[in-house]
Amino acid sequence: FLGYFFVALPAAALIKRYSYKAAIIIGLCLYALGCFLFVPAAQIMTYGAFLACLGVIACGLSFLETSANTYSSLLGPIQSSTQRINFSQIFNSLGVISGVLIGQVMVFGENDPSHEQLLVMPAAAADAARHQMVGQVVGPYLIIGSVLVVLALVFVFIKFPSCKGTPSQQQQLPTESMGPTLKRLFAIPRFRLGILSQFLYVGAQVGVWSFTIRFVQLVQQGTSEHSATYWLLASLVIYAVGKTVATWLMNRLNPALLLGSFALAATVLLLVAVFSSSMLAVYALILVSFC
Repeated sequence: FLGYFFVALPAAALIKRYSYKAAIIIGLCLYALGCFLFVPAAQIMTYGAFLACLGVIACGLSFLETSANTYSSLLGPIQSSTQRINFSQIFNSLGVISGVLIGQVMVFGENDPSHEQLLVMPAAAADAARHQMVGQVVGPYLIIGSVLVVLALVFVFIKFPSCKGTPSQQQQLPTESMGPTLKRLFAIPRFRLGILSQFLYVGAQVGVWSFTIRFVQLVQQGTSEHSATYWLLASLVIYAVGKTVATWLMNRLNPALLLGSFALAATVLLLVAVFSSSMLAVYALILVSFC
C-alpha cells in the first residue's frame, strides 16, 4: 500500500503531462514486471524479495487506478460519473473473485503444511516443503505477467476517445501546478473529510479481508487454510453484489443517506463479529463486505 501512497501523485502528474493512455500502459507494464520478478524472488526465498515484487505490482496498480478510474468518470455526463466508476469497479470485484479461485486451484493445496506443522518438521523436510509451495506461486504470476504484456500491447494500438473537451472549454481549465491545486483542494472541508473517510474505509476493508481466513480458523477450530479460503471467497462475492446494489440504489436514493445506512449496518455487523464466539461471528464478518 506504500506504492499507492507514493505513486498516485506521480501518476497524476504523468497523466497531466502526457495522457491517460500512457499512464494505463505504464501501469500494465509495471504490474507485469512485478509478476516476472517473482521468478528471482523464488530463488532468493526471502520475505523482502517477495515484498519488493508486491511493491512493484502496487506501483502498477496505482497507475492503473489513478488513470482508469478518472478516465471512466470523464467519458460521459458529470452527473453520472460516480455511477460509471462504481460500474467499472464491479469488474474489479469479478477479477478479485477469479483470483481467489485460481489461487485455490494453482497455489494453495489442501495438503500443504501449515506454519505450525512446518515448525515441527525436520529441517530438510520443512525446507523442501517451503520450496515446493513457493514454486506453486511462480507459475500463476508468470501467466498473469504474460497476459498483462499482451494487454499493454493491445492498449498501445487502441485509439482512446478524447475527454479534453472543446478548445474553448480547455481554455477555461485551471493551469496551476500540482502544489497550488492540492493547497486549494485541502482548503475545502468536505475534501479533507472525504480523504479521512476513504482512509478509514480502506483500512477497515483491508483489515477485514486480510484476517478473514485466520478469523474463521479461530472461531471454527480445525479448519484448514484451504477450506477457510472459501469464506474469503464468499466475502468477495457479497462485496460484488453489494457494490452492484449500491450502484443501482444511487440512482434512486440520496447518496449521503445511502452511505450513512451502509456505514451503520457495517458497524453493527462488526460489533456482532467482535462479541460473538459462534459461527454467527463469521456470518457477520462476511456480511460486512456487502456494506
